[in-house]
Amino acid sequence: MISHRPSHTAIVVAKSQALAEACGPGFPQPGKEAAEFSKRVLHATGHGLFARVLKLPLFRRALNFYESFMIPGLARHHVLRKKAIEKMVLNALKSGVKQVVQIGAGFDSLCLRLHSQWPEVNFYEFDHPATQKLKQEILNQERTGKNLVLKPLDLSDPDSNALSETISLEIPTLFIIEGVLMYLPLSLVTIWFQKIRELVDSGSRLIFTFMEQARFTKQSFAVHLWLKLVKEPFRWHASPSSVRSLLRENDWKPSGEHATWLHSGNEKAAAGEWIDQAES
Repeated sequence: MISHRPSHTAIVVAKSQALAEACGPGFPQPGKEAAEFSKRVLHATGHGLFARVLKLPLFRRALNFYESFMIPGLARHHVLRKKAIEKMVLNALKSGVKQVVQIGAGFDSLCLRLHSQWPEVNFYEFDHPATQKLKQEILNQERTGKNLVLKPLDLSDPDSNALSETISLEIPTLFIIEGVLMYLPLSLVTIWFQKIRELVDSGSRLIFTFMEQARFTKQSFAVHLWLKLVKEPFRWHASPSSVRSLLRENDWKPSGEHATWLHSGNEKAAAGEWIDQAES
């Protein structure tokens, strides 16, 4: 990732949310608050025209046609992934988690939306400094509670102490790493699994996503070239069984089965990325 500008792929996810809402009931819906925040992100990142012309049916059809050649079903994939993770997070909060730490949060609105509903829970977001700086500027335009804290974190720096210097280490914690690990080499994925596990006692949880293959199913080679051009290529993928082995090697207990939002019955969503959970 280029150090001085926000993540290109984080902006793509925001576009997916806005597109899904504009397409209406025939599309998985991100929810009004999530869609509205995505539009604010698009305006702040210089993509305001994109957000405005989504009202035009012809433009939406053109976008869906373009997507069918690049990564068919990507917008559906992003929305379904986020809805599945939000359900897991809500279940964790209801079972007693008192701290939520989202690593590589991008322009996601999950912690923003939940922190006012759960004032007794601390919500922390960590991400690349340039992305986090812009997101903080967006959030400065509205009142947020003291239980929502944004901090910079460079995941390419394995010596960073940003997590240990910020979060409480004595309370049950849920870590979320969504749509991030595929951009790191295996060595860094292993280091961050280790570092997070060393921070917490038993009773904490981890939700994360990973790529099973080097690319999405039916992904165009042009996407691979674009990711390299913007310095955000996929660097790690693994089979579900090898991910479970990696978790155990780093003192995590795999929890439940690997889940994919394709099981929701939306066969039009892009395939290739999985959600997994683990316990400390």
